[in-house]
Amino acid sequence: MSQKRTIELTCPMCGKPASFTLWDSVNNVLNPELEEQLLKNTFALFSCPHCGGQNYVAYDFLYHDMQKGWMIYLLHSREEKDREKVNASLERMYRLLDGKLGHTMHPYSFRLVHTLDEMREKIIILYDDLDDRIVEISKLFIRERLKNDHVEALALRYGWGAVDGKQQPVMYVFEAGGKMGMVPYTRQLYDVLESFFKLGQDADGTVYEEIDEAWAADMIRKYGGGLSGNSSHHIH
Repeated sequence: MSQKRTIELTCPMCGKPASFTLWDSVNNVLNPELEEQLLKNTFALFSCPHCGGQNYVAYDFLYHDMQKGWMIYLLHSREEKDREKVNASLERMYRLLDGKLGHTMHPYSFRLVHTLDEMREKIIILYDDLDDRIVEISKLFIRERLKNDHVEALALRYGWGAVDGKQQPVMYVFEAGGKMGMVPYTRQLYDVLESFFKLGQDADGTVYEEIDEAWAADMIRKYGGGLSGNSSHHIH
């Protein structure tokens, strides 16, 4: 279930105290309005009742999709000791549900992200029934195409956007100086990569995996360049 608590904050704009609700756990089935806030970029947004000023409150929380079997943990810290604490908590929950209540956690996928933007992207990928591992691998190939066009992307984010007046999957391209663009994300690229890597289901475990471009680069190194040798002529 979704879990919340109320804390007292001091508005950074007017200096007056105000209460704010923190959600330690967000269940999209029980509280779909919270998921809508995540997708609309209004989650964790503090609005001062005194001056009307708005600021985002950075805090860690768990997103839980019971229907699709996903748990995504937002951990702002990148320290290994904090990651270990989060995984230890997951292991305790795993043992409780799998061992004592007769439920199974085996079909679940566990992910770790560090920003609300990363959390939002994972949810959109989840709703589009895509494998986030393949999407992250795709980003490396898109980066190479962008470099050929002399575009250096600071970050790539999967989402939806209007291309030639039609809404379709895209990869948002964030460049230096706040510049943002987008390129179409074709199903052809996704299917070729999915067919080549054959990743299958997530391995059973009690660890929040950080599936990002660094993970994707390791995966490509693991396959030893076979993709470029065998399948690059299919990727556009």
